[in-house]
Amino acid sequence: MKNFGIYSTATYVPETRMTVTDLKNRGIYTDQEVKELLHKSIDSIAVEKKLSYEEMLHLIVERLMLKSNIPPQKVRYILFPYVYYSFSYDSDIYNDMTKKFGFDRATCFSIRDALCTNYVTALQVAKTLSANIEADEFIIIITIEKCHLDDQRYGGSNFITGDAATGTLLGFNSDNIILNVATRADFRTIQEEKQRKASEDISNIQYYMNFIKLIKQTLKKENISIEDITLFIPTNTTLQTWEYLAKLLKLPREKIFTEGINRFGHNNNCDLVLNYEWLSSKEYIEKGNYYAMLSFANGGVLGSAVFKKG
Repeated sequence: MKNFGIYSTATYVPETRMTVTDLKNRGIYTDQEVKELLHKSIDSIAVEKKLSYEEMLHLIVERLMLKSNIPPQKVRYILFPYVYYSFSYDSDIYNDMTKKFGFDRATCFSIRDALCTNYVTALQVAKTLSANIEADEFIIIITIEKCHLDDQRYGGSNFITGDAATGTLLGFNSDNIILNVATRADFRTIQEEKQRKASEDISNIQYYMNFIKLIKQTLKKENISIEDITLFIPTNTTLQTWEYLAKLLKLPREKIFTEGINRFGHNNNCDLVLNYEWLSSKEYIEKGNYYAMLSFANGGVLGSAVFKKG
């Protein structure tokens, strides 16, 4: 069985927005940080004030299943990568979900501790699990990110963290084939960061060097070069991160999509799907193109997933 990859996606971004001024008035951002965010055209973020985590979960599953139009009995695994999680529950949310949508044969489990690289980790897990499913069966990845405290939205002068939900259906004979996925935690850098003195300034160059190695290793396995990639789709973290990476990789700046930072803000593990779906709707990715999803999480957790548009 070949061509395992993305069948379809669904997204939900709340209409209600919170401004940087609101967050400043709540003591989360300083005047200087607000000034810098506004200079970058980042003035607000989507926030979910009405729906609970479980309601967001049901909403995105419903959207994905309606869009995909597949029998729920064909779903074998449902993966839940997340950063913020709204414990505690008075019900078994996964059991309730499987009963409501008829996922009688699905096994559910969560993926965490890779921070904003959890979604790429879920892709890696899904690709591994694909060896256990039949040609007409599927795997779903659901990401629900909802901040429950104002300070969880804090991203300094670089971004604001928002609320969103996404769903990804994966299966065989896909038009968006997962060629290779890899993740890495840079423990050496984390350890150095813990040991450094407050007066010392350790450069993040170690992160970037390891990231570049990871990207190249992911491509090399498929005999693809950096130049073969039409577009890199990253998480919506700091613009400086991706500009510097483009410089180190000697890439044209436009090869790394960063418009998602202003369009969606940073929504943790929802970023990649939000960006991917928007780019797909605008037909930025054409048949035969290679593209890659990149994640660079706090603490040195790196992710790289390479795809081919079939």
